[in-house]
Amino acid sequence: MLSFSDFITEPLTGDFGGEFRLAYCSDPDGQRYPVTGGSVSGNIKDVQAHMYLSRETQSTKGFQGPLAIRLPEISVAGSAAT
Repeated sequence: MLSFSDFITEPLTGDFGGEFRLAYCSDPDGQRYPVTGGSVSGNIKDVQAHMYLSRETQSTKGFQGPLAIRLPEISVAGSAAT
């Protein structure tokens, strides 16, 4: 994702969802393609063992943490950009 327009996490269940305007997805062969106007969803408990946090950090609007997070095997819905 380049950035989210909204992202919400349910602290009790670990369910999360986010909306994005532009992202890049990678297929199993490693090819990247742009995706526009979509959403992601999943459960942090299901992906936490396989997620990667970037070494680069950011500080914005009261948040200080990784610049990027890779979450494998989450649900992504959107339109492939042409």
